[in-house]
This record gives sequence, C-alpha cells and structure tokens, in this order.
Amino acid sequence: MSLSWEYLVKLDNLCNASPLASLVFCCKKECPFRNEALRLLEISKEEYIRVKEELSIEAKGTCYGNLAYCCSLNAPCDARDNALKELGMTPSDYLKYKYKILKKLIPERKMSLATKERVTYLLAFEMVNLHDADVGYRGIAVGNPELVSTVSILNYDVIKPQIDSVVKETLKKEKILSVRVSKRVYDSLADIASENGCSVSDVVRDAVIMYLSMSKRENYINDNFKEK
Repeated sequence: MSLSWEYLVKLDNLCNASPLASLVFCCKKECPFRNEALRLLEISKEEYIRVKEELSIEAKGTCYGNLAYCCSLNAPCDARDNALKELGMTPSDYLKYKYKILKKLIPERKMSLATKERVTYLLAFEMVNLHDADVGYRGIAVGNPELVSTVSILNYDVIKPQIDSVVKETLKKEKILSVRVSKRVYDSLADIASENGCSVSDVVRDAVIMYLSMSKRENYINDNFKEK
C-alpha cells in the first residue's frame, strides 16, 4: 500500500484513537499502547529505537532532545513548535520528516494494517456517582480498558441516571472508600479473600466493621471500669 506524506496530516497521536501509523509520533518512554502497536506490526522495541535514533534530528527542549520522538501536529506542544522554529522547519517539513520514519519503521506488508488498526478507541460512557446516586454522567472518552485501566474523558454532560430503584436505594445507603495499602498488605488481603471465596473489598469491609466494634467495646470498658 503506497502512502504519501500528506496522509500524516490527519493523524493524531496513537493514544488518541489514531491508527497504528501514528507510531511515528510516539516517544521513547514505556507505554502499553505503543508496545501493543509494535506487537501488531511485528516490530521490536529495539528496532523502533534504532530507527528513531538513526533518523534523529537534535531538537533542544523536546522530549529526549530528538525530533523523532515528537508528537502529532494535532496535539498542542510548545516545545515541539519552538524546536521547529529554531530548525527553520515548516509543518510540511516536519510531516515529510516523519514520513521518512514511517517508511523506514513500518514494513510495506504491514502498511495496510497500520492505516486501519487502532490500539485506543473512542468510547461512549454513562456513569452513576456512587456518592450521590441521583447524579450521573454521559459522554465520550478515549482509551483501551484491555490495555490500561484508565481512560481520558473528552467531554461529558450531567444526567439523571436511569437505574433500577433497588440499586439506587442500595447505593444511597452505601459509600465507596478508596484506600492505599502496601503490596504486602494487599497480597495478604487477597490471600484471605481467596481462602474464603470472597472479594478483597469484602475482607476490608469486614475488617473495618470489626475494628469499629472493638473500638466501641474498648471505649465502653474504659468509660465504665476505670480505676477509681
């Protein structure tokens, strides 16, 4: 499949729901989206770095000081834009440069796949606020839950969620707690949950209830049996 450099004009970054060809706009840091793109295109990480370094253009202030790792023109970046001015490169020059990387990096037999396949997608969502079951949100996000547990929300509207009345009443009676624990503590909780056929959340909830029960008992003893 033959492409011209103009094809890159419409490409965004790989992590913003753009095709695999957007790999030319990826940087050097570890990234599950980039790594998945490399896997699909049958390109090793070592080859990816080698090509970007071989075709490098020194650019002060940019990521890794190399224009090869700079992002799409559709993504705002002062460091990239300032570097292009310093180098005397127009947007067209920049895309022609990235096109050289594209041709060097992606095998011709994979070019059709590179223009069609994606590793992140636009996602429509509807959510319920777990701290206020009468409030919800509906909107568009971008990401890939199979690769990363978080997504980027592009826009949203506040809505009144359409959920079962029983579920809504249950949510109103419960609150969600977020806690951070060490990996050792989490592994211990996971072992207990596995042995008892329940979830880690169940274990934590029971532990909190037990702690509160013990605290109240201790307060009762202290209040009623103090040494006179």
